[in-house]
Amino acid sequence: MKIRYDSEVDILTLEVSEAAIDYAEEVGG
Repeated sequence: MKIRYDSEVDILTLEVSEAAIDYAEEVGG
């Protein structure tokens, strides 16, 4: 189902975004 697929992608995007923000904060960017 496309809806379920989109939901999984949204969750992955959020997780990646949070990881990127944490990394940026650690680097000091």
